Amino acid sequence: MNPGLTLTVVLRTLTEEGMRNTRTGRLISPNTLSAILERDAYSGRFVYSRWEIDTVGDWEPHIDLETFSAVQRARTRSSDKESSKR
Repeated sequence: MNPGLTLTVVLRTLTEEGMRNTRTGRLISPNTLSAILERDAYSGRFVYSRWEIDTVGDWEPHIDLETFSAVQRARTRSSDKESSKR
């Protein structure tokens, strides 16, 4: 994973490759991409914090846990930087 990739660069790459939202058939929007990047299920985990559940699912992950965790750390750092600018 390239830690320097921004959401804009990833979105542009997906658009250039013609990736579309499977539900609507439209190009992936920034909001949709952000939502995808937040979903633990893509790393093969089921997490429900309200009941303190964090377990491995019985499905094949789309992304390995190490990469998913790195994305979450990068998103947190990015969010922290934006918060400090306000």
